[in-house]
Amino acid sequence: MLLYNVATFLFVFIALNINHLSDDFECVMLSGIIILYAIKSISVWANQDIIRNLKSRLRKAHLTSQSSIYLTNDSRIYLISEKISTRLLTIANFGFSLNAIFTNLTSDSPERVLVYKIYIPFNYQTIVPFISTMIWQMVISFYCCLYEICTSGLLHGFVMILASEFQLIGDSLRSFDYTKGIGDLKPIIQKYQNLIEIAKELESSFSFSNFATFIGSMILICFTILEIFTNQHQLIRNLVFLIFLVIMANQMFFLCYYCQKLETASKSVAENLMKSNWNELKNPNIRMAIHFSLMRAQKPIKLTAAKFADINLETFKNIMKELTEFINKSPQLFLNCQ
Repeated sequence: MLLYNVATFLFVFIALNINHLSDDFECVMLSGIIILYAIKSISVWANQDIIRNLKSRLRKAHLTSQSSIYLTNDSRIYLISEKISTRLLTIANFGFSLNAIFTNLTSDSPERVLVYKIYIPFNYQTIVPFISTMIWQMVISFYCCLYEICTSGLLHGFVMILASEFQLIGDSLRSFDYTKGIGDLKPIIQKYQNLIEIAKELESSFSFSNFATFIGSMILICFTILEIFTNQHQLIRNLVFLIFLVIMANQMFFLCYYCQKLETASKSVAENLMKSNWNELKNPNIRMAIHFSLMRAQKPIKLTAAKFADINLETFKNIMKELTEFINKSPQLFLNCQ
């Protein structure tokens, strides 16, 4: 709810300070995309050593386990989704810019320049060449959006592997025979503790980036829906914005979906430990290690958006619900921005 309120406040503040939003919408969208790109770039650059270490540790853990059986369907679905998103992004971005250039060149009085207006914080405008500016916008927006997808893919990959490893540990504990030797139990507990540390590093590396992604995506989604509502007669333009909206929502959904799987998989470890007869083990050191692991497992692994909100399917559902209610209950804002 806090994420939604912050995004709503920023959206209303910006919307009420931009005259003729439909004329300046491309500038608003491009600025938002570039800001998101900058935040993601800074986040990745600032945590590059941690990310490199995470990749190495997860690769070692994953290659020495059988968790790939849990990744097959999820990774296939995600890869298909990313391929579709990339192709749609390419079509939408280049189609929008080339359509604008073609429409202008074939009009009775083609424009040779564009007037860029900046209202926040100063009322300022500048004149730029039309074709070169449209091409520049096309290249920059495509690169920034593609970088956003790739960066999100990096996080999604981390979370997918981590969730599969937790799921494998849960299944191993469920099928473990505690009446036999404990030689195979110790590495399972050690691996579980190692995965918890990896999850903490993952949270610290991407927490602020996730917060910026959620806030920025909600603001851009609001502006995109507003633009579609206020310019219903421009079919091609609105189709491009609709594709962009679907891509943003898709990125948010997969992030929430895989974080939900991570949370569920970490819960399964606690459930399987609770159902086992580990307290009957004779080795006190192993019993103590399992006891501490059980205490830690009772608190599920969660990734957050800068500690403001947990990232899971419930958060995604609430965001979509609040955005829908915002649109339905804000007709006056649409009228003011037309």
